[in-house]
Amino acid sequence: MRDNRIQELWRSFFVDREVNLALNDLFASGEPSRDLIALLAKRVPKLPHADLRASLQRVRATFDFPRAGVAPAISAPPVPTPRPAEPSSAESSIPKSRVSGQPPSTRSRKIAVSEDERHVGFEELMAAGRVAPGATLHGDYMGQRHTATVLASGQIRYQEKVYPSVSAAGRAVKLHVRGRNTPESTLSTDGWDFWRTTDPVCGDEVSLKALRRRVVHAQRDQ
Repeated sequence: MRDNRIQELWRSFFVDREVNLALNDLFASGEPSRDLIALLAKRVPKLPHADLRASLQRVRATFDFPRAGVAPAISAPPVPTPRPAEPSSAESSIPKSRVSGQPPSTRSRKIAVSEDERHVGFEELMAAGRVAPGATLHGDYMGQRHTATVLASGQIRYQEKVYPSVSAAGRAVKLHVRGRNTPESTLSTDGWDFWRTTDPVCGDEVSLKALRRRVVHAQRDQ
């Protein structure tokens, strides 16, 4: 009975840790998940999606798990998880995306977003002179490079259509590549991570999220 209890505690700890990481990642990205916005819209149908999105960008969510999710002090190994079989020598030379049949991932490693950065919108990047009207945005997705243009209004033009935000334009890219039967969870896009542009101050090409961080640091130094 004691051994079973220890195993249960360890299992709870690892499960709670993974769920905690997923929840924090869901609320920590610069652009709220469309699935999350849709869920809130069902709960508060009187509020427009734009207001829900803005509210989620302001939220500071923390998650507290019960004591059952704390690792036990008793020295006991975690519940082992089965490891995938080692690929054969022929498979080892093939990219994982080809072995699994899935398209190669084009997502870059996520950049943590500070509280100050959350309050800087795309319009602030333009006002700071780091993104000018007519600037070109680049987005790489499934082995293809896509370009978009920044309008004076702060909207984004992609393939002759105008989108209200960088995330909406990034979603349009995925829709164009994958087709209309693509699930919403796949189409949901953080435009700050998806799009890159040339920083007119430093001269290098960086993601909009990295550019936003530079703007915040410049404001702090003033």
